[in-house]
Amino acid sequence: MAGLGTFELADREILADLWLRCREAGHQLGGRPWSWRLWRWAARLPAALLLAGLAGGAAWAVTRYGSFAWNFIQDEYRPLLFAARQVGNVTLLAAVALLVVAASAYLVLRIARG
Repeated sequence: MAGLGTFELADREILADLWLRCREAGHQLGGRPWSWRLWRWAARLPAALLLAGLAGGAAWAVTRYGSFAWNFIQDEYRPLLFAARQVGNVTLLAAVALLVVAASAYLVLRIARG
């Protein structure tokens, strides 16, 4: 009696053969119509418009509020630097450990999905 692995392998071979035959028949019949290529590009149009809108909005925000943000950073630079220097070893160790745990969790999840 054949095992499950044999049936899975035969299934893949049958489906691959069927896909190749259908693809060859499609090419013999003239390939995909030009409207298929047009539809592929038209499907990308909303994404391109959204990206352009986001870039334009970011450029507007930087020109409108950029000087305010830069002045705020310049004003708060020294107190933030002083506070960062006052951090103790235990706090720094906890922050690094948290970053290592987060990076490890990300890698484990990525490997599990792949």
